[in-house]
Amino acid sequence: MAEARDRMGRRIGALCGYISWNWMYGAALWVNRRARGRDVGTRLLAVAEAAAYRRGVRNAYLETFAFQAPGFYRKIGNRVYGKLEGYPRGSRAFYLHKPLRRSTPAANPPGDFRARYRTGSPKSLKPTWRWVGKRLGPFISRWTGKAQAKELAVTARDEKGGLAAGLRGSTFLGGLQVEILWVREDLRGKGLGTRVLHLAEKEAKRRGCRGAALRAYGFQSPGFWRKQGYRVFGTLRGLPKGSNCRYFMKKWKV
Repeated sequence: MAEARDRMGRRIGALCGYISWNWMYGAALWVNRRARGRDVGTRLLAVAEAAAYRRGVRNAYLETFAFQAPGFYRKIGNRVYGKLEGYPRGSRAFYLHKPLRRSTPAANPPGDFRARYRTGSPKSLKPTWRWVGKRLGPFISRWTGKAQAKELAVTARDEKGGLAAGLRGSTFLGGLQVEILWVREDLRGKGLGTRVLHLAEKEAKRRGCRGAALRAYGFQSPGFWRKQGYRVFGTLRGLPKGSNCRYFMKKWKV
């Protein structure tokens, strides 16, 4: 996470994200309107990338919509590795990757604001996440209509009431985002995962979703998802380190 504050100490921009599997993920970036055009966003990313590099991270990735800032991210070294057409309706989502190098510029050249990297517990960083969300959410809504995410969960239980399988995800902007699908080991190969997924897709369709997307590591089950009609639209090789790649898959329409 990185924050930018003006000379009065007021927050004017922030980048929220995290490091996982030795990769940096940029989840959300916001710069106040009056502070734009002063390289605040560029310097926020530079701070975060430099801090990640010092921690051994060599790659970063993020997502942005067509009505947001794909051009900005390209200018600072990101390259598109996948596109999700029609998400949201009438637009598209871009998936971008950037290799991090030792030459990543340091932040805070002379200027009227200061950008700094922040780390801490989820509780201590929550106010910054909330600050970004309160601004980014209404911005997306202006382009897409109501843009509130809604959780979706499906579970299956055995005869004794024990958990047999489960799916967790969310619906947002007319799409189902599948986060986790799990089937108990002794019940695998019996079609339980397929049934749970179909129930989730049915509920997503009831909510007005036109498609579904997910991320699957190479050591997981991309073959299973292909059998369910999902197709790869982007890959990140070496995520996690030692794995062949991470697959970004879609099924449009549900």
